[in-house]
Amino acid sequence: MEIVINNEKIDYTLENETNLNEIIRGVECWLKGSHLIITSIMMEERELTDEPEESWINTPLSDVAKLTITAKLLKEIQLSSMETVIEFLGLFLKSLDSRDRAQLEEVLRGCPDMLQSLRTLFKPGPLLPVNPEITELGTLLAGSDAETVLSWPEGIREKALLLLQRLRASVQDLMEELSNPLGALQKAAVELKVTTSDIESVSVLLQTGQDKKAMDSIIRFADLSQKTIRALSNMEEASLIGLDKLRIDDKTAKDFFKDFNRVLQELVEAFDGNDIVLIGDILEYEISPRLAPYLRFIDEIQKGNTTDA
Repeated sequence: MEIVINNEKIDYTLENETNLNEIIRGVECWLKGSHLIITSIMMEERELTDEPEESWINTPLSDVAKLTITAKLLKEIQLSSMETVIEFLGLFLKSLDSRDRAQLEEVLRGCPDMLQSLRTLFKPGPLLPVNPEITELGTLLAGSDAETVLSWPEGIREKALLLLQRLRASVQDLMEELSNPLGALQKAAVELKVTTSDIESVSVLLQTGQDKKAMDSIIRFADLSQKTIRALSNMEEASLIGLDKLRIDDKTAKDFFKDFNRVLQELVEAFDGNDIVLIGDILEYEISPRLAPYLRFIDEIQKGNTTDA
Protein backbone atom coordinates (compact mmCIF):
# COMPACT_ATOMS: atom_id res chain seq x y z
CA MET A 1 0.00 0.00 0.00
CA GLU A 2 1.26 3.46 -0.96
CA ILE A 3 0.76 6.41 1.40
CA VAL A 4 1.27 9.96 0.16
CA ILE A 5 1.10 12.89 2.60
CA ASN A 6 1.12 16.43 1.24
CA ASN A 7 2.42 15.17 -2.12
CA GLU A 8 5.27 13.20 -0.55
CA LYS A 9 5.40 9.41 -0.47
CA ILE A 10 6.25 8.14 3.00
CA ASP A 11 7.74 4.89 4.22
CA TYR A 12 5.18 3.38 6.53
CA THR A 13 5.97 0.01 8.05
CA LEU A 14 2.94 -2.11 8.79
CA GLU A 15 2.91 -3.76 12.19
CA ASN A 16 -0.31 -5.44 13.31
CA GLU A 17 -2.74 -3.25 11.35
CA THR A 18 -5.56 -5.17 9.69
CA ASN A 19 -7.90 -2.47 8.41
CA LEU A 20 -7.99 1.09 7.10
CA ASN A 21 -9.07 2.59 10.42
CA GLU A 22 -5.93 1.33 12.17
CA ILE A 23 -3.73 2.81 9.45
CA ILE A 24 -5.43 6.20 9.63
CA ARG A 25 -5.18 6.32 13.43
CA GLY A 26 -1.49 5.44 13.23
CA VAL A 27 -0.83 8.20 10.70
CA GLU A 28 -2.80 10.68 12.84
CA CYS A 29 -0.61 9.91 15.87
CA TRP A 30 2.53 10.24 13.76
CA LEU A 31 1.44 13.63 12.36
CA LYS A 32 0.38 14.89 15.78
CA GLY A 33 4.02 15.03 16.82
CA SER A 34 4.50 17.73 14.18
CA HIS A 35 1.28 19.57 15.14
CA LEU A 36 -0.37 18.43 11.88
CA ILE A 37 -4.04 17.57 11.49
CA ILE A 38 -5.49 15.46 8.68
CA THR A 39 -7.92 17.46 6.53
CA SER A 40 -8.38 15.11 3.57
CA ILE A 41 -8.08 11.35 2.95
CA MET A 42 -8.39 10.16 -0.63
CA MET A 43 -8.66 6.44 -1.36
CA GLU A 44 -8.50 6.22 -5.12
CA GLU A 45 -11.34 8.59 -6.15
CA ARG A 46 -13.16 8.57 -2.79
CA GLU A 47 -12.86 11.46 -0.33
CA LEU A 48 -13.24 9.56 2.92
CA THR A 49 -13.67 12.64 5.11
CA ASP A 50 -16.93 13.33 3.25
CA GLU A 51 -18.30 9.90 4.19
CA PRO A 52 -19.43 8.44 7.54
CA GLU A 53 -16.53 6.61 9.16
CA GLU A 54 -18.64 3.47 9.38
CA SER A 55 -18.57 3.23 5.60
CA TRP A 56 -14.79 2.72 5.42
CA ILE A 57 -13.12 2.06 8.78
CA ASN A 58 -13.29 -1.74 8.43
CA THR A 59 -11.94 -1.81 4.88
CA PRO A 60 -9.28 -4.58 4.67
CA LEU A 61 -5.80 -3.36 3.80
CA SER A 62 -5.77 -5.73 0.86
CA ASP A 63 -8.45 -3.51 -0.73
CA VAL A 64 -6.37 -0.33 -0.39
CA ALA A 65 -3.79 0.37 -3.07
CA LYS A 66 -3.06 4.03 -2.29
CA LEU A 67 -3.97 6.68 0.27
CA THR A 68 -3.48 10.36 -0.52
CA ILE A 69 -3.57 12.42 2.65
CA THR A 70 -3.58 16.17 3.11
CA ALA A 71 -2.55 17.55 6.50
CA LYS A 72 -2.34 21.10 7.80
CA LEU A 73 -0.73 22.67 10.82
CA LEU A 74 -3.09 22.98 13.77
CA LYS A 75 -2.15 26.66 13.93
CA GLU A 76 -3.15 27.12 10.29
CA ILE A 77 -6.53 25.46 10.88
CA GLN A 78 -7.17 27.54 14.00
CA LEU A 79 -6.29 30.80 12.25
CA SER A 80 -8.55 29.90 9.32
CA SER A 81 -11.42 29.20 11.72
CA MET A 82 -10.87 32.51 13.49
CA GLU A 83 -10.78 34.41 10.20
CA THR A 84 -14.09 32.81 9.21
CA VAL A 85 -15.70 33.78 12.53
CA ILE A 86 -14.40 37.36 12.29
CA GLU A 87 -15.71 37.66 8.72
CA PHE A 88 -19.10 36.30 9.77
CA LEU A 89 -19.38 38.63 12.77
CA GLY A 90 -18.46 41.55 10.53
CA LEU A 91 -21.17 40.59 8.06
CA PHE A 92 -23.67 40.27 10.91
CA LEU A 93 -22.74 43.72 12.18
CA LYS A 94 -23.11 45.20 8.72
CA SER A 95 -26.50 43.62 8.05
CA LEU A 96 -27.82 44.55 11.50
CA ASP A 97 -26.57 48.12 11.20
CA SER A 98 -28.01 48.57 7.68
CA ARG A 99 -31.21 46.65 8.50
CA ASP A 100 -30.74 44.60 5.32
CA ARG A 101 -33.50 41.96 5.53
CA ALA A 102 -32.13 39.61 2.83
CA GLN A 103 -28.63 39.67 4.29
CA LEU A 104 -29.98 39.20 7.82
CA GLU A 105 -31.89 36.10 6.73
CA GLU A 106 -28.70 34.63 5.27
CA VAL A 107 -26.65 35.51 8.37
CA LEU A 108 -29.21 34.11 10.81
CA ARG A 109 -29.11 30.74 9.00
CA GLY A 110 -25.42 30.54 9.82
CA CYS A 111 -25.74 31.66 13.45
CA PRO A 112 -25.89 28.17 15.04
CA ASP A 113 -22.57 27.24 13.39
CA MET A 114 -21.09 30.61 14.33
CA LEU A 115 -22.09 30.24 17.98
CA GLN A 116 -20.66 26.72 18.08
CA SER A 117 -17.38 28.00 16.62
CA LEU A 118 -17.26 30.70 19.29
CA ARG A 119 -17.88 28.14 22.04
CA THR A 120 -15.04 26.04 20.65
CA LEU A 121 -12.67 29.00 20.51
CA PHE A 122 -13.58 30.12 24.04
CA LYS A 123 -13.83 26.80 25.82
CA PRO A 124 -14.58 27.23 29.52
CA GLY A 125 -11.86 25.99 31.82
CA PRO A 126 -11.33 25.45 35.53
CA LEU A 127 -10.40 29.11 35.98
CA LEU A 128 -12.80 30.87 33.66
CA PRO A 129 -16.52 30.27 33.14
CA VAL A 130 -18.42 30.05 29.88
CA ASN A 131 -17.98 33.32 27.99
CA PRO A 132 -21.11 35.27 29.09
CA GLU A 133 -21.22 37.28 25.86
CA ILE A 134 -21.60 34.08 23.78
CA THR A 135 -24.39 32.89 26.08
CA GLU A 136 -26.08 36.29 25.98
CA LEU A 137 -25.93 36.49 22.18
CA GLY A 138 -27.23 32.93 21.84
CA THR A 139 -30.18 33.74 24.10
CA LEU A 140 -30.89 36.92 22.17
CA LEU A 141 -30.90 35.11 18.82
CA ALA A 142 -32.77 31.96 19.90
CA GLY A 143 -35.70 31.40 17.55
CA SER A 144 -35.19 34.76 15.85
CA ASP A 145 -35.77 35.40 12.15
CA ALA A 146 -35.04 38.54 10.13
CA GLU A 147 -38.45 40.01 10.88
CA THR A 148 -37.97 39.53 14.64
CA VAL A 149 -34.51 41.08 14.58
CA LEU A 150 -35.69 44.07 12.53
CA SER A 151 -38.47 44.69 15.06
CA TRP A 152 -36.14 44.72 18.06
CA PRO A 153 -36.44 47.85 20.25
CA GLU A 154 -33.48 50.17 19.81
CA GLY A 155 -32.04 49.14 23.19
CA ILE A 156 -31.97 45.46 22.23
CA ARG A 157 -30.50 46.26 18.83
CA GLU A 158 -27.72 48.34 20.40
CA LYS A 159 -27.03 45.54 22.86
CA ALA A 160 -26.69 43.01 20.01
CA LEU A 161 -24.35 45.33 18.11
CA LEU A 162 -22.17 45.73 21.22
CA LEU A 163 -22.03 41.96 21.81
CA LEU A 164 -21.02 41.32 18.21
CA GLN A 165 -18.32 44.00 18.38
CA ARG A 166 -16.90 42.64 21.63
CA LEU A 167 -16.87 39.05 20.39
CA ARG A 168 -15.15 40.05 17.16
CA ALA A 169 -12.51 41.93 19.16
CA SER A 170 -12.01 38.88 21.41
CA VAL A 171 -11.46 36.60 18.41
CA GLN A 172 -9.03 39.13 16.94
CA ASP A 173 -7.12 38.99 20.25
CA LEU A 174 -6.94 35.20 19.97
CA MET A 175 -5.60 35.52 16.43
CA GLU A 176 -2.94 37.89 17.70
CA GLU A 177 -1.95 35.38 20.39
CA LEU A 178 -1.57 32.66 17.77
CA SER A 179 0.06 34.62 14.95
CA ASN A 180 2.31 36.81 17.12
CA PRO A 181 2.77 34.99 20.44
CA LEU A 182 5.75 37.09 21.55
CA GLY A 183 3.79 40.32 20.98
CA ALA A 184 0.81 38.83 22.82
CA LEU A 185 3.10 37.80 25.70
CA GLN A 186 4.56 41.30 25.96
CA LYS A 187 1.12 42.92 26.00
CA ALA A 188 -0.32 40.49 28.58
CA ALA A 189 2.79 40.73 30.77
CA VAL A 190 2.45 44.51 31.09
CA GLU A 191 -1.19 44.16 32.17
CA LEU A 192 -0.36 41.24 34.47
CA LYS A 193 2.22 43.29 36.37
CA VAL A 194 -0.38 46.00 36.97
CA THR A 195 -2.97 43.45 38.08
CA THR A 196 -0.68 41.88 40.69
CA SER A 197 -1.11 44.96 42.89
CA ASP A 198 -4.89 44.48 42.67
CA ILE A 199 -4.54 40.84 43.71
CA GLU A 200 -2.59 41.86 46.80
CA SER A 201 -5.57 43.95 47.95
CA VAL A 202 -8.21 41.20 47.47
CA SER A 203 -8.22 40.19 51.14
CA VAL A 204 -8.84 43.78 52.21
CA LEU A 205 -11.63 44.15 49.65
CA LEU A 206 -13.35 41.04 50.99
CA GLN A 207 -13.04 42.17 54.59
CA THR A 208 -14.65 45.50 53.69
CA GLY A 209 -17.56 43.92 51.80
CA GLN A 210 -16.33 44.75 48.29
CA ASP A 211 -16.86 41.22 47.00
CA LYS A 212 -17.58 42.12 43.37
CA LYS A 213 -14.44 44.20 43.05
CA ALA A 214 -12.44 41.39 44.64
CA MET A 215 -13.88 38.78 42.26
CA ASP A 216 -13.25 41.03 39.27
CA SER A 217 -9.60 41.28 40.34
CA ILE A 218 -9.28 37.51 40.71
CA ILE A 219 -10.90 36.78 37.34
CA ARG A 220 -8.80 39.46 35.62
CA PHE A 221 -5.62 38.06 37.16
CA ALA A 222 -6.57 34.50 36.16
CA ASP A 223 -7.43 35.63 32.62
CA LEU A 224 -4.12 37.44 32.13
CA SER A 225 -2.19 34.53 33.64
CA GLN A 226 -3.88 32.23 31.13
CA LYS A 227 -3.05 34.61 28.28
CA THR A 228 0.63 34.56 29.16
CA ILE A 229 0.61 30.76 29.42
CA ARG A 230 -1.19 30.45 26.05
CA ALA A 231 1.33 32.82 24.46
CA LEU A 232 4.23 30.77 25.84
CA SER A 233 2.59 27.54 24.61
CA ASN A 234 2.16 29.09 21.16
CA MET A 235 5.84 30.09 21.19
CA GLU A 236 6.72 26.51 22.02
CA GLU A 237 4.59 25.20 19.13
CA ALA A 238 6.45 27.62 16.85
CA SER A 239 9.73 26.08 18.14
CA LEU A 240 10.79 29.40 19.67
CA ILE A 241 11.17 27.96 23.18
CA GLY A 242 11.01 24.61 24.96
CA LEU A 243 8.99 24.76 28.16
CA ASP A 244 10.15 21.31 29.24
CA LYS A 245 13.76 22.54 29.19
CA LEU A 246 13.45 26.05 30.62
CA ARG A 247 13.28 26.40 34.39
CA ILE A 248 11.48 28.62 36.86
CA ASP A 249 13.22 28.25 40.20
CA ASP A 250 13.60 24.51 40.84
CA LYS A 251 10.98 23.32 38.30
CA THR A 252 10.67 23.09 34.56
CA ALA A 253 8.47 25.85 33.15
CA LYS A 254 5.91 23.25 32.10
CA ASP A 255 5.66 21.83 35.63
CA PHE A 256 5.55 25.34 37.11
CA PHE A 257 2.57 26.28 34.93
CA LYS A 258 0.76 23.06 35.79
CA ASP A 259 1.21 23.82 39.48
CA PHE A 260 0.34 27.49 39.02
CA ASN A 261 -2.93 26.57 37.28
CA ARG A 262 -3.80 24.32 40.21
CA VAL A 263 -3.28 27.17 42.67
CA LEU A 264 -5.32 29.60 40.56
CA GLN A 265 -8.14 27.06 40.44
CA GLU A 266 -8.03 26.69 44.23
CA LEU A 267 -8.25 30.49 44.54
CA VAL A 268 -11.37 30.70 42.36
CA GLU A 269 -12.97 27.77 44.23
CA ALA A 270 -12.23 29.43 47.57
CA PHE A 271 -13.89 32.61 46.35
CA ASP A 272 -16.92 30.66 45.10
CA GLY A 273 -17.16 29.14 48.58
CA ASN A 274 -16.84 32.59 50.19
CA ASP A 275 -13.95 31.27 52.29
CA ILE A 276 -12.18 34.53 53.13
CA VAL A 277 -9.58 32.88 55.36
CA LEU A 278 -8.62 30.36 52.66
CA ILE A 279 -8.46 33.12 50.03
CA GLY A 280 -6.03 35.06 52.20
CA ASP A 281 -3.89 31.97 52.80
CA ILE A 282 -3.74 31.06 49.09
CA LEU A 283 -2.80 34.61 48.14
CA GLU A 284 -0.13 34.89 50.82
CA TYR A 285 1.39 31.41 50.79
CA GLU A 286 0.69 30.04 47.31
CA ILE A 287 0.35 32.84 44.76
CA SER A 288 2.57 35.57 46.16
CA PRO A 289 5.76 33.41 46.30
CA ARG A 290 5.20 32.33 42.67
CA LEU A 291 4.60 35.77 41.18
CA ALA A 292 8.13 37.15 41.34
CA PRO A 293 9.85 34.16 39.66
CA TYR A 294 7.01 33.93 37.14
CA LEU A 295 7.33 37.59 36.12
CA ARG A 296 11.14 37.27 36.00
CA PHE A 297 10.76 34.29 33.69
CA ILE A 298 8.48 36.23 31.35
CA ASP A 299 10.95 39.15 31.32
CA GLU A 300 13.78 36.80 30.37
CA ILE A 301 11.73 35.28 27.56
CA GLN A 302 10.98 38.74 26.20
CA LYS A 303 14.69 39.57 26.25
CA GLY A 304 15.40 36.42 24.26
CA ASN A 305 17.13 34.56 27.09
CA THR A 306 15.59 31.16 26.35
CA THR A 307 18.37 28.84 27.43
CA ASP A 308 17.68 28.88 31.17
CA ALA A 309 15.30 31.58 32.42
